[in-house]
This record gives sequence, structure tokens and C-alpha cells, in this order.
Amino acid sequence: MSDQSTPKPTTVVIGTKTEHPREIELPEPVSRPAPRLLLIDGHSLAFRAFFALSRAAEYGNGPAFVTSEGVHTEAVYGFLNTMAKMMRDHEPTHVVVSFHLGGPALRSQEYEDYKG
Repeated sequence: MSDQSTPKPTTVVIGTKTEHPREIELPEPVSRPAPRLLLIDGHSLAFRAFFALSRAAEYGNGPAFVTSEGVHTEAVYGFLNTMAKMMRDHEPTHVVVSFHLGGPALRSQEYEDYKG
């Protein structure tokens, strides 16, 4: 069992069984960031992005996010823009984006009066 209070040597000798052993300096240890999880409710973020950007365009406070074929892209643009900002601001080591599956949710099965 090693003593954790003893600092590791900054140099080691290699080639001790040869005619020319050498002492080399060890590099500084690489520090790794503490694990940080970013957990996103994908449907909620897409819903929020769509209505925020479509309402802004509707009231003249921003551009319309519609392709030449008439396809609305507010949700995609807002979702990706928000994700990029969260990645920059929080610098996560792991990211999970969850989306709701089709059909009844577990909370609705467990509590029939759930209206969410």
C-alpha cells in the first residue's frame, strides 16, 4: 500500500540494467476536469425555442425562420443555438438530451388525473 502523502519523484532512472542508465524528468500530471453532466429535456427546449422565435417574428421583433418551401425552422435553430450556448457556458464532460416517446407516459399510468 502506497503512502499518499509522499510526493511522486519528478525524475526517474531508466536503463538501469544497461551500460548507460539515464535520468529523465517526468512530465507534469494531466489534470482532468471534474465530471459535469448537462441534462436537457429536448421536447421542452424545442417547444420553447419554436414559440419564442415564431412569436418574435410575428410581432416584428426578429426574422422569420421559414424556408423557401414554407417549412418552419424556429425549433431547430433555437434548439441548436441554445445547446451551443449551454455547452460554452457550462463546459460539460457529458451531455444527455432526452425526448418523450410516443404513447402514454409512466406518470400518466401511475396517476390517472395527471394533465401535464
